[in-house]
Amino acid sequence: MSDTVTIAAAQMGPADDDKGVMVERMLTLLSQAGDAGVHVLCFPELALTPYFPAKLYDDIRPFFEEDFPPAVAEPLYRLAGELGISIILPYAEREGDGYYNTAAIFGAQGEVLGKYRKMHLPGWVEPKPEGFNCLEKRYFTPGDLGFPVFETPRATIGVQICYDRRFPEAARGLALNGAQVVFTPYVTPVPTQRPAEINPSELCLRASAHSNNCFVVGAAKAGVENGTRMIGNSIVVEPRTGNVVARAATDGDELVWAEVDLAQLKDIEKLDLLGDRRPEWYGAIADAAPRERT
Repeated sequence: MSDTVTIAAAQMGPADDDKGVMVERMLTLLSQAGDAGVHVLCFPELALTPYFPAKLYDDIRPFFEEDFPPAVAEPLYRLAGELGISIILPYAEREGDGYYNTAAIFGAQGEVLGKYRKMHLPGWVEPKPEGFNCLEKRYFTPGDLGFPVFETPRATIGVQICYDRRFPEAARGLALNGAQVVFTPYVTPVPTQRPAEINPSELCLRASAHSNNCFVVGAAKAGVENGTRMIGNSIVVEPRTGNVVARAATDGDELVWAEVDLAQLKDIEKLDLLGDRRPEWYGAIADAAPRERT
């Protein structure tokens, strides 16, 4: 099997309230991926709906899917199977009493490979009277599936969702489990403070690729949704230098893809980055409470 694989982000502009409309837009991007020869494609966080955690709702159940895989997206994974493309579909999942920020992973024949549930939940429970609200702690249950990896015909992949990218342990867990490509779907507002020279999302993704010897794909929502501008900036990052090899050029629906060579990972492995760890000294990291800084 060739070491080359074409990986892609399906960036999406502001979401529609109609899930059927969202699926149609996703089918268009999936068709473009087929024309580009993409092997693995990732859609943004909560791809079927607007980013509803930005608002206060009395009833959030309409945003969630109770069947797995979600029936509303059946045309999407059916077409993916016809095109031979593995896909990552992030959506809001309800199972029993749990409400999860989830990504379903499908193989190149449209079959279900599994799911990942967002481990780290940002934000707060009670809404603020002004500014952007992030009510994920109010609406979601923390993930409970760990950091699984999934075997596609062309690469071993892992998923981390949005805020997960701020935690080095998440990407390291995927790398230790054998992930060659880490897909990161996200929805992130433009910071209100003075813009950084490099946006924090990109910084996290580039550092993750470089420090864990894996390719990273960031798949974003972009544009202005419900009055809030999202950062967009979907990218593909290579591990040798942490450089961006493909980047979104718009704030709308856009396919961002790159053909990468997994043999690069074997060359970097000669450094034995993961093998040179000192896990016998890392226990305190897992056990320690944050220390107050003075």
